[in-house]
Formats: sequence, C-alpha cells, structure tokens
Amino acid sequence: MPLITHARALRRGQTDAERLLWYHLRGKRLQGHKFRRQHPYGRYILDFVCLEARLVIERMAASIKAAPLIASAMPGWRPRASRSCASGTTTS
Repeated sequence: MPLITHARALRRGQTDAERLLWYHLRGKRLQGHKFRRQHPYGRYILDFVCLEARLVIERMAASIKAAPLIASAMPGWRPRASRSCASGTTTS
C-alpha cells in the first residue's frame, strides 16, 4: 500500500484520543500554528506535525523510541524530552 494511502486510512480510523487532540490542534488553535495529521515524511507517517515550528507529536510510547530515527531523517530537527501523561516521567 502506498504511504499516502496508508496515511489517509489512518486519518479515517482515528481513536477518541487522537480525535480530541486533533480538535485542539486543527485550525491554528494552538498559538496560531498550523498542524497536519498523519503526514507522510520520508519513510514515516507522523501523527501530528507543525512544519513551521519543526514540532512532531507522536501518540504512542513506541514512537518515542523511534524519535532518533525520525530525527535523523529530518535535517535540522532533533528529538526533545517528552513528558509521559500517564506516568509523569520525562524521557529523552
């Protein structure tokens, strides 16, 4: 399946949590930043991304482990510490 087709399928099959997060990110609601959801980038599909701010939001803990791989595919981007909502611990 082509990456863009897979990204479109992911957009249609959002979880409740993704739908809620997208509600708050869409339409430049977060400090005027434009976000995209399920955005193909290289070999990856980014859950939520603001290209201007170079900010990627991934929804799964497994994605945090992939952050160095994703960052290496994005020149000038670097992973930053993220806070886990469930445990309150910071990972990098």
